[in-house]
Amino acid sequence: MKKLFITLCILSTQTLMAHPDCVFNNAPVGSGISKKVGEKSDNAIISKTIAAKEKLDELINLFNRNRARSISVLAALEGEHSLEKPLIYSPKTIAQDLAKLQSQMSPELKRVIFENGRIDLNRISEIDIRRHGGKLAGLYELAIRYELLIKRKSTYVEQSHKDVRGFNYLYGSKINEKTLNNFSSYSSSQQETVKEALMGICRNNKVKIAKCKKELNTSIRRNTLGAYYTKYINTAVTNWNSFFQIPARGVRSDVRYVNGVLELPFKRPETRAQEDFVRTIETYWKTPGLAVYLDFQDVENIPNLILKENSVAHVNKLGGNDIIMNSTINMNAKGTQATLNHEFGHVLGLPDCYIEFFDEEQDAFVNYQLFKSDMMCSASGKLTPRIIEELKRVYSR
Repeated sequence: MKKLFITLCILSTQTLMAHPDCVFNNAPVGSGISKKVGEKSDNAIISKTIAAKEKLDELINLFNRNRARSISVLAALEGEHSLEKPLIYSPKTIAQDLAKLQSQMSPELKRVIFENGRIDLNRISEIDIRRHGGKLAGLYELAIRYELLIKRKSTYVEQSHKDVRGFNYLYGSKINEKTLNNFSSYSSSQQETVKEALMGICRNNKVKIAKCKKELNTSIRRNTLGAYYTKYINTAVTNWNSFFQIPARGVRSDVRYVNGVLELPFKRPETRAQEDFVRTIETYWKTPGLAVYLDFQDVENIPNLILKENSVAHVNKLGGNDIIMNSTINMNAKGTQATLNHEFGHVLGLPDCYIEFFDEEQDAFVNYQLFKSDMMCSASGKLTPRIIEELKRVYSR
């Protein structure tokens, strides 16, 4: 097993990783934002969820037009899921959660939302809307996301080979080629867990599931699990590193990094408000050992902020110039500023350290963050020492 050399378990080899867009950016329910995707879905559960969300929007908008005090509801979709507790979603899981939600609603709210009943505001309480509206909106976001991603199912099936849960378990449990000699002495439950983890590192090598299983069972029968582990572990290490290391294709040529100060050009924003928003990068990325300085210029083909309608926050590529965000963002909100600074990390070439893929055995999408404390993994993460060390490794030359 290769040893760690910096924080967050970065190991000693490197590979490339595609840059997926950031996900789970919530908008207020009843805000009037319309999403056309999936409105004519062939999947009955997806269509039912979307229709229910539209009725919820109608109810909230009507409520706000007829009451002195307006209400808003945020989608109660937890955007952070760990290695141990990933988000697993599909029409089946959405249907189960939708049925549970209906059982918890008041009969009147259920009738309006799911049975297309006439809205009588005198019979629906604000408390009921708040209590259940956020959960419905969260399921709507999952339904919309499923509808978008399932169109590229083959791509997300391919991404399943990057699943790090097997490697993470083996490394955290200090299981290696030597300890596997004692496999027969493990309890039956531990044996199953170890077998699943070993399947994971085999899959990291892009080996088909059936072949991994066959080889694993043969290794158990012949007591050669150590050899199985040795065969696949190095690629599993490389896969792990790909979530944290800046790949060659993401390295910028216009960065100056001297004595802990990282300087790069940035296109001058169009308005003062946008400039103040972009300046939060210098504040956010200032910590012992690192200070970022943006050199505002009025030229093309340098890092810049682009605001577009109906856009999800993302950068055009690792090491790219275009930070694209929705034109309706609140630039003073801390969450929006955190998103900007996460995307700035991609401008510097840092990859996301979360993963989303389609698990064919579960017939569902799986999403999780590798570390919640790291800003490139999680919306609530921070600038960590491992990020500073990685920037130094690449740019302080």
